[in-house]
Amino acid sequence: MPVSQPTRGARPRIGVLFDVIEDEYQSTILRTMARTSGGAGVQLLCIAGGLLEEQSDHPSAQNFLFDLLQSDSVQAVIALSGSLGNRVGMPAFARWAQRYASAPFVALGVPVPGMHSVSVSGRAGIRAAVSHLVEAHRRSRIAFVRGPASSVDAEERYDAYREALQEHGLALDSRLVLDGTYNRESGASAVKELFDARRINVGAVDAIMAANDYMALGVLDGLRERGLGVPGDISVTGFDDIGSSKHSAPPLTTIRQPLVALGREGVRRAVSLLHGGNESLSHVLDTEIVRRRSCGCLRVDMTGTSWQPGAQPRTFELAFVERRALIIAELSRSAQGAFVGAGAGWEERLISALLQDLKKQSDSAFLTALDRLLTRLKLSGSDPSTCQPVLGVLRQAVLFCSSGEPNVRARAEDILDDARTLVTNWLVEAETSRRLEMVRYIHGFSVATSSLMVTPDLTAFRNDFVRSLGLLGISTFSVGLFTEPGRVTEHCRCIAAYDHATRFATPKTFLARDFGPPEVMGAPADALIVQPLVFHGEPLGIATFALGSADGVMYGQVREILSAALKSFRLAEQLRELQAQLAKGD
Repeated sequence: MPVSQPTRGARPRIGVLFDVIEDEYQSTILRTMARTSGGAGVQLLCIAGGLLEEQSDHPSAQNFLFDLLQSDSVQAVIALSGSLGNRVGMPAFARWAQRYASAPFVALGVPVPGMHSVSVSGRAGIRAAVSHLVEAHRRSRIAFVRGPASSVDAEERYDAYREALQEHGLALDSRLVLDGTYNRESGASAVKELFDARRINVGAVDAIMAANDYMALGVLDGLRERGLGVPGDISVTGFDDIGSSKHSAPPLTTIRQPLVALGREGVRRAVSLLHGGNESLSHVLDTEIVRRRSCGCLRVDMTGTSWQPGAQPRTFELAFVERRALIIAELSRSAQGAFVGAGAGWEERLISALLQDLKKQSDSAFLTALDRLLTRLKLSGSDPSTCQPVLGVLRQAVLFCSSGEPNVRARAEDILDDARTLVTNWLVEAETSRRLEMVRYIHGFSVATSSLMVTPDLTAFRNDFVRSLGLLGISTFSVGLFTEPGRVTEHCRCIAAYDHATRFATPKTFLARDFGPPEVMGAPADALIVQPLVFHGEPLGIATFALGSADGVMYGQVREILSAALKSFRLAEQLRELQAQLAKGD
């Protein structure tokens, strides 16, 4: 794949290859990369081509979007190696990636020998989780739900689990090791396998670790169905720290992958290579344990900051002034890069407001500043739960600095308790609003696409389609149908195409390898998402959208609804053609 050059005046385009957007792991990384790409002066072409399969070179397979990617479409490539290679393994992934070898290429998630990679070391995180279960909660019979055997990161986590057991003098019991597939259902199935098929007594297991959060959430489902309490009967931990882990019942103790840093570093490295920069082949990011209630911790672990003991501060104000720079640095670190939308100087604003309240110059300056921060995070599409570790840093700093002033300490505890309540209320409201909006938007989209199933009038469909996608925050899109049933064709019939900034007539066709008409592919969006439209294994067409504010799950739902609608549209056309032929015969 020779390196292409962008057209004059156009931004360089980076292809981002992944499986599906509805997965929280992928969607978090994609949104981070999209936010980063604007400042980096590049556009992302994000291609959701499905997990790599052994038959991925077959034209009708789920991976046909990857096969359509041409050398003149992108100037660099980023591939989510961990998720794409789960089924085929890294050797097969590396062979597949050779098609892009002549362009700057970055593997994200799992390192690929000989290629530029940004990866995450899960080994230390798993070992820390085992140590926490053993030392803090006195667990000694710890089951483990593995990921796919072909997955490098899943095997690394399993190896770390075995090493950690050995370090604590615990024997590995093969009956407590269960197979999983990284999806939620396999976690619930693992619970059944453990207690039903293997007939392990419930009292003989006091903790279950899962190699990712989705399986851990499935474990919670399976334990709940059996009437077992978490963490009362069994502790549970996961890996990744996806958004759902914060809202599970109980909230899930997990190993946090630095997904924001992963996405940001992937774009930075690709842009550097694109401009001839000299980068090391491998860059490894660390993980950290996040303690929540599922392991048995009653207070949420906010941060890993350690305030070193020393001479007791003489006064709170003097101690705080001396450590102000350190506190600001720790606040910035705890935000994990997720506070871009908060604006510069958010750390100073929070500290100043907290000091006003502690000095009794105000009664609500800190809550007001925090509420404004949460509002900015919401408007920028960031997760409000990222405020929790920030509050943890402030709490530890204030408690240390006020160790000699009990009145200040008590007031600080009251203020920060109110702050935690405020963040919790925001989280509940945000999750409720997200679910209600998803139901409302998907219903509207379903109604809009239903006309495609019953009418040959594409004009009416297009008008409804534009309105429904606008509600989803999608302002640029195209939908193409392959010109022949059951196969990927050179051209697509353009069923609908729209860009809010450009008025243009919907073309009759576009080249499938372009993924959309020029007016859509040339839109100024920072990121375009390309999804395959497939119905029961039959390739139907291509959908391309600008990455908007909609939840990743919504894009997945839109893809499925569109696929069903296009299949119905094609069947209705075939029926009309057959009726016309029969009429001629009469």
